Amino acid sequence: MVQPCASPDRTMSSWVESPANPGTSARQVVVVNDQAIPVFFDEAGTPVNVFNSISSVTSASEVVIASYTVPTGSTFTIRQLGASGTNNSKYTVYIDDIEQQVKRTWWGDFNTDFNLNGLKVLESQVIQIRIKHDKPMTSDHEAHIMGNLI
Repeated sequence: MVQPCASPDRTMSSWVESPANPGTSARQVVVVNDQAIPVFFDEAGTPVNVFNSISSVTSASEVVIASYTVPTGSTFTIRQLGASGTNNSKYTVYIDDIEQQVKRTWWGDFNTDFNLNGLKVLESQVIQIRIKHDKPMTSDHEAHIMGNLI
């Protein structure tokens, strides 16, 4: 089902129904002067936002900051993964204990985002963001896992 909406400047917007979730919009297309330009994409499903923080992480130990297990019968689409902390650190994303991506933070910017947007994670798989640092003092860290569950 397509729901058009025209405006006076010859701009038309169409919402295309999601095949995975009837009755919800999957894509918006704007038509300007007879040319279609996709401008917005939002996959149907339930939004998931997992946030966690940990304190007093000791040197040389790899610790899980945030974790999410995809429920049985569902697929999770990653929209954003990020981490931050109070020390130079190595952050790693794992799916079922298999390393997917590593980011390091350094003085001046202790925040990082991972480039796994759009990756599909299957039922019962576990997404984890872990931290490891080698400085002599303890540090505090935060991480988030955001996406859509379909």
